[in-house]
Amino acid sequence: MHFSRRLGRRLPRPIRTAGVLTLYAFDVLGRARGAHPKHCPCCGYDGRFSIYGHPPRYDSRCPKCGSNERQRLIALAADREQLVRPGMQILYFTPEVVLAEYLQARGVRFEAVGLKTPDSLPGEDGAYDLVIASNILEHAPDEMRALAEMRRVLADDGQLILTVPMIGGWDDTYENPAISSEDDRKLHFGERNHCRYYGRDFKDLILRAGFAVQEHVASGEESVRYGLIRGDRVFIARPAPEMAIRPTPMRAAQAS
Repeated sequence: MHFSRRLGRRLPRPIRTAGVLTLYAFDVLGRARGAHPKHCPCCGYDGRFSIYGHPPRYDSRCPKCGSNERQRLIALAADREQLVRPGMQILYFTPEVVLAEYLQARGVRFEAVGLKTPDSLPGEDGAYDLVIASNILEHAPDEMRALAEMRRVLADDGQLILTVPMIGGWDDTYENPAISSEDDRKLHFGERNHCRYYGRDFKDLILRAGFAVQEHVASGEESVRYGLIRGDRVFIARPAPEMAIRPTPMRAAQAS
């Protein structure tokens, strides 16, 4: 090993780089079909999950229904809280095939709504028992207005499922309205049509919008069993009539 390292250091840098990349590619391919059995709460599959995403995430994609980590965490939280029941009126932003099939398997229908209209929703006040907004608010230029609309269309005892891209080590959400081009948004916020990365203050944002909220975070053992990203969160929000909707500090400052 010592000799091979010394020999490697004497090789031209392009050859060394090619060698490293080749070893990396073989390592990735060797783990592409999964290393350990998992269970999918979306479809009930038991077995190995495949690689998915860029950069690659190992043990990520269910080969039966195609679920990813976020979708499985939503299904896990929904099952535990018994959020889905036959006969419910459900509003679902940009429905994903996996969770649409999850809902249909439980005997419920939903109304689909597009990503471009989170701040002007169809339906009368209190029309829905459940609203599903999975990775939606990061697209909304004014997420407080979007949350106000979600609260408006929810029944008094309705519930809202929320997920967002969140950096757990950040106290504050990172956003800057001056960052507007698609390339700059991808650089700063991860995707060309994202407006922000959320920090731990996301829960406070939900509270300011007039909801009571609880977080669902899988344990270490559950993360392994269901193939989840450790530390990911699903937020379950319920209208809190006694709480007034208050603007974020940033927008309050802009308004003044």
